Amino acid sequence: MISKVQFETALGKRWYPLYMNPGAIKLDKERYKKTLIGLPAGRRSGKTERFKRHITSLGIKRWMDSDFPHLEQNYFLAAPTYGQAKKIFWQHQKQLLYNIPKHLKDISESELRICLKHPKNEERTVAWWIFGMDKPERMEGIDWDGGGCDEFGNTKPNTYEEHIQPALATPGRDTIFWFFGVPEGRNHYYELAMYVNNNQAEDNEYGYYTWFSSEVLAPTVIEKAKDILDPKSFAQEYEASWETKSGLLYYAWLAQHYPKGNIDNSIEYDNNLPVYIGMDFNVDPMTAILKHHVMNKESKLESWVFDSFFVRNSNTKDLIERILNKYPDAPSYVLTPCQSSSARQTSQEMGKTDLRIIQEIFRERKLILRVAKRSHNPPISDRINVVNSRLYHKMIRINCNSNGNKELVKDLEALSYKEGTSDIDDTNKMRGHISAALGYSEEYHFDIKSIVHSDKEQRGFLP
Repeated sequence: MISKVQFETALGKRWYPLYMNPGAIKLDKERYKKTLIGLPAGRRSGKTERFKRHITSLGIKRWMDSDFPHLEQNYFLAAPTYGQAKKIFWQHQKQLLYNIPKHLKDISESELRICLKHPKNEERTVAWWIFGMDKPERMEGIDWDGGGCDEFGNTKPNTYEEHIQPALATPGRDTIFWFFGVPEGRNHYYELAMYVNNNQAEDNEYGYYTWFSSEVLAPTVIEKAKDILDPKSFAQEYEASWETKSGLLYYAWLAQHYPKGNIDNSIEYDNNLPVYIGMDFNVDPMTAILKHHVMNKESKLESWVFDSFFVRNSNTKDLIERILNKYPDAPSYVLTPCQSSSARQTSQEMGKTDLRIIQEIFRERKLILRVAKRSHNPPISDRINVVNSRLYHKMIRINCNSNGNKELVKDLEALSYKEGTSDIDDTNKMRGHISAALGYSEEYHFDIKSIVHSDKEQRGFLP
């Protein structure tokens, strides 16, 4: 039997008290009895933190137990991409194991792996591996004892059936798996969650746990989220609701004149304001949206889309020169392109990426350019949610008299999901690019997660 003192040697500086709620209390009571756990709880309500602690404490308890049958243990902490996994888990995993003596720890920054060697038997080890499910082959060749995946709804369909489940099927291993994150419509996450929910019982291996963010977060945070999000996005993000993704993508677009709707034909280019550019790199069409960010009476930034470019059979140089020939005198330009700008995508100049071509054109014209982009494209659902939320609250206004913006409006009014799925209908290859350009810029500058959650106390744990 492991004593409390022994177990507490594993505790690091991250083990602070968590906020409790009925769903979390039930999870804490049952988590060591269940092997397949679905946890679709509201955003910032402590679900990821609970998984981190469980997978750490489970490994340490087994590592300290001389009767545990396996000398080597391996656990994985995963997310849809490598970048997400590293951001979510790596630093925190090191903090959770902070008090373990250094001579017992083998930390690999290149592999994102922490391995502990038992002081009385170096062959008895436990390791935690962190990786992205964008390359699930990383799971191969290791005898796993358990793991979990955050933002599970953003993984590829069949990730569990084709990769995770076979990897955990090692004979003789008592393996566990947690899948969690906010819901993402009625996709593979929903199907696995409903399977677990419909088959769970007190005496079997399935466990399904959920709770609202309002059971954990301060009322002011919830009100702020409601003020920013549209009702459908709020229900999904903060009430863990499995919202159906059917009909129009941009359901919040209202083709009425401001303030009732999102049309404002009085918007014009103002050469006293910075120009914000969102770009989607596709050869046919090449697309860009141009907007100003303007503070309203409530001290909130609105996006005023004054023009867009939708050019057939074009390239990066041609599109940027069209933009700067028409709008050459802004004090500065802020570009948010899609991730393919860092690759040779539409470029015709050998050895130059699209982004480098753009930067050279701005330098030649002696214009100020700031590139505001993420290291990887955000999940499609994230940028669609941001655009819908800002459309709903009339934080996006569009001049529909602009010829370029007419193509943007076509996207907003026509794009839909394939019937019975959460997949976007891409039958018309001309559609989807210009609204994506808007989405890249809106998601970067008005990321709902970072706007709503600005300090530590809002993340489901006590200070």
